[in-house]
Order: sequence, then structure tokens, then C-alpha cells
Amino acid sequence: AYVLGAIAMGLLAGQCGRNVVAVSFAVLAMGLIGGAIASGYTVTVPYVGATNLAAAAGVGLLVALRFPVGLTAVTGIGLLLGLAQGYSNGLAIRIDTAEVLFIAGIVGACLSILALASALALAARASWQLIAVRAAGSWIAAIALIVLALEFSPKGMPN
Repeated sequence: AYVLGAIAMGLLAGQCGRNVVAVSFAVLAMGLIGGAIASGYTVTVPYVGATNLAAAAGVGLLVALRFPVGLTAVTGIGLLLGLAQGYSNGLAIRIDTAEVLFIAGIVGACLSILALASALALAARASWQLIAVRAAGSWIAAIALIVLALEFSPKGMPN
């Protein structure tokens, strides 16, 4: 779910232009750091994984529809996605974990994925490339919805 959200966020930011990509880097990083830190000071929030999947599906759908979103919307989406992913990953921090290195690794991995996905969307010029970016968004939404449905199915996730 974490990779899907980061890819979808990168594609969405790339569709919106270079300035939005730059802002999405900062906002997603702040959200990841804030969420990871908050996970150590709050009670466990239920359905964080489901929230991440739903967010990935929603952002993937925005990419697939090429819905015109502005800088403010991408900023809000990036912050919420970062907080949810940072919180969920931060729950894995234990007493013997080097917290700063752990959080730096989360942020570095997520921003690397964001950079690759946004570069792909920014470089798309031909009509078939633009369609491929939208198709990737639809696949992200579909995968996230399938996993979300399996998570809430009575039998649970298959092993």
C-alpha cells in the first residue's frame, strides 16, 4: 500500500507540473516525519492500513481521470498521505531501533519512489505516453481497491 500511494502521488504531482512536484516533495517528507514521530506518542489508530489503501485508490483515480487539481489540493493530499504512511511505518519502531535512521530510511525510500513516478509523468509528451500515465493510475486504483476488499472480507487476506 505504501508503494502504491507514493507512485500515485508522484504521477499526480507530475501531471500538475514542476512546481507542484517540488512542493509535493517537501509536503510528503514533512507528513512522513510527522506521522512517524506521532506513532510513538499516540494510541494505536485502527484501520491505518485501510486508510493508506483508500488514499492510494483515490489518488490513483485522480490520475486516471486526469482530474484538474491545484497546488492546494496536492499539498493537502500529500500531507495526509504522508501522515498516514509515516504513522503506519512508525509503528514498527521498537526500543532498540535507531529512530532517526529508521525515519530517514522511510523518507528516503518514499521520496525516491515519488521522484521516479513524477519524472515519468513530467516526461510524458506524446498522446500514448499520457494515456500510459493515466492507465497506471487506474491500475493503482484497481489494485488498492482489490486489496482493500480482501482486507475486509470475512475470510481475510489469503496467506
